[in-house]
Amino acid sequence: MALGGIALTAANYNARLRRYRAGEKQKLVVFRGDELLTLSIRLRAAAANTGYLVEDEAADEETRARRSAWLSG
Repeated sequence: MALGGIALTAANYNARLRRYRAGEKQKLVVFRGDELLTLSIRLRAAAANTGYLVEDEAADEETRARRSAWLSG
């Protein structure tokens, strides 16, 4: 994916999105199967009741194993 001409990665996704304001229009480039699509999107603010999960990079091995088991269902 690319937003505003810049590739989006897991590492830069949040930082890239913070550069934009709600209501702005941007071009989003994505692959759908083998097809490259360019979409025009309008960004909006997250709902007030939106929550975020953040991975604790300093978690011990037991915690990482439990998290992995939980995420894999």
